[in-house]
Parts: sequence; structure tokens; C-alpha cells
Amino acid sequence: MPSIKISINKFISDHQPGFVECSFTDAWGKLHIVEEKVPIVTDKDLNANSHYPQEGFIDCEVLKK
Repeated sequence: MPSIKISINKFISDHQPGFVECSFTDAWGKLHIVEEKVPIVTDKDLNANSHYPQEGFIDCEVLKK
């Protein structure tokens, strides 16, 4: 599945499996903020003591080429 690169900005919850706040900028320059489970966006074992920002990826669907 295709994916886009995101910035993992901060750890927001240790509720299992842990949640992070992520961001990316779209093709039109609009900033998007996403809250997601750690294992969805990275294979790293991130927690509140990890250094941020970190690089991650989020799956996407190509609607039109």
C-alpha cells in the first residue's frame, strides 16, 4: 500500500499501545494533524521519553494520478 512521510511530533498517551501526534503538509501547503497508534506509523518503540520529532509513515490511497 502506498504511504506518505509524516513527522511524529510528540507522544500523547500511554494507553496501549501508545498514541502519538503526527503532522504532514499536503500538495496545497495545508498542514494536517493526525493522532495515531505508535505501531501504525513506525516500527520504533516510542514512548514519552523518546526524542521528537521522529520520521514515520502513514498508509494512504491514491485517488487520482
